[in-house]
Amino acid sequence: MNSLKELLIERYCSPENKFLFTFSPIDFLSIKKYTDLKTHINHFFMTNTAKDSIFSFFNKIQRLIWAVGILKRAWLYKRAKIYNTEDLLLAPISTSDKNVFVLFQNRTKYVFQLRELIRTLTDSLCHCCHFFPSPTVCKNPYTNMALNKSDLYNIYFAIRFSNYNMPLLFEKYFRSNFHLEKFSRENQDIINEEYLKTYVENNCQDIYELTRDMFRDNQMRFNIHKCFPKEVLLKIMKPYLDLFIISQYSIHMPKKIQAYRLLHKKLHQFIQFNPSFGKRKVRIVKKNPFDMKHICQYYFDENCIPFHFEIETDEFMKSHLGNEIIHRRNTLVVNEPDDEEVADDSDHDIEEDVADDDVEEEIADDSDDDIEEEIADDDIEEEEEEEEEVVIITDRSRQWILEDTDDDDE
Repeated sequence: MNSLKELLIERYCSPENKFLFTFSPIDFLSIKKYTDLKTHINHFFMTNTAKDSIFSFFNKIQRLIWAVGILKRAWLYKRAKIYNTEDLLLAPISTSDKNVFVLFQNRTKYVFQLRELIRTLTDSLCHCCHFFPSPTVCKNPYTNMALNKSDLYNIYFAIRFSNYNMPLLFEKYFRSNFHLEKFSRENQDIINEEYLKTYVENNCQDIYELTRDMFRDNQMRFNIHKCFPKEVLLKIMKPYLDLFIISQYSIHMPKKIQAYRLLHKKLHQFIQFNPSFGKRKVRIVKKNPFDMKHICQYYFDENCIPFHFEIETDEFMKSHLGNEIIHRRNTLVVNEPDDEEVADDSDHDIEEDVADDDVEEEIADDSDDDIEEEIADDDIEEEEEEEEEVVIITDRSRQWILEDTDDDDE
């Protein structure tokens, strides 16, 4: 090392400035060379001329070291062997293909599709332990070795200048200068959200139990047969289960409450549309019309309401205005009727007044008739009472007459 330093000083340093570097602690091949340069320059006996000479010589040495490093990497890269000729999905891959990134590590070339790198990096950055964000180090999937910071920068700019969209987590990781602890500390909610989006697809082992828990948590009685096809159930229930996971394990409280309300509404519509979804049914199949034998065939009811409804054209064309602007315009149209509408309304009001007068007259006539009927009823009741009184008097008179005749006989 000392011989290399002496060779560089002898070759590139001027004679009058050699004494400045002969006894300096600067090691041009060390990581601490910038710190050593700062300490050496800030010494109290250093003049401005000596500082300029040191900077000029240091720049020359750095240019030479970087040139040698680039030449070395190019020579090693050219002679390196390609590790794989197939991607992670066992499809043929070549370095000349589009959207391909070549990772040079340990003097070996690893060929990746950019979509594979995006998936691998996202899985590492959105890793959670018991739904708590805990991102892990980005590694080479073939060797399980951590990627260098230069590799991360190369991958970032390869994705940036490709046809793929930059992943949100990797963009945040780049903004934090690929500092893993800082990234985890500043993006807790985003990491949790990205993890919950892929939880049902990647970590759901028992789709039937998770579906039952979802209905039970929303206080709905709904059973699905245990032999219902798992692939079909996952395809239908995935958007509902995504909302259920967010409503249970999200660390963002407003989003958690919103997901719970939307899920409850969607499940109610789902059950109301077809209460017999997931039930096993039997139908009789008769292949030969002249044969008396029948075959019982089992099938599952898969009829369900779609989770996402189609957006109408009018709503799509006005969605950029917002609900408040649309509501304001609708109210303006309602509150400002045309002249013809006003005239029609006035005629309609007059007709209603006339109809009301007729109804009042009919009511008055009915009331008069009711009064007359009540008077007639009272007269009839009085006549009946008089007749009863007459009958009572005649009975008593008969008794009196009988008593009088008995007295006379005695």
